[in-house]
Amino acid sequence: MAIQLKNILNAAGEWFSKTPQRALNRSYRAALKIKDIEDKHFNGQKVSSQFSDYGESVIAYFKTEVRGYLQTINAGLTEFKASRFFFQSLRFS
Repeated sequence: MAIQLKNILNAAGEWFSKTPQRALNRSYRAALKIKDIEDKHFNGQKVSSQFSDYGESVIAYFKTEVRGYLQTINAGLTEFKASRFFFQSLRFS
């Protein structure tokens, strides 16, 4: 029983210690998805009718996608900052 608990705590500690990197990776992947949309559909420019011939509904769809990716980026960066702060606090305690 004690060994199982120790294994669980070790696994949880390892997972938590990787949180900053995991959060940055998630944000980076979301940024790449935005870049992919801009490159494939808007000639490398921001999502806008100014840079494409798409109709309003298609532009609205891409803007919604980009907003979702931006939320993922912001959440990931917030998670990164919070977890880094937590780990730095532990080091200096």
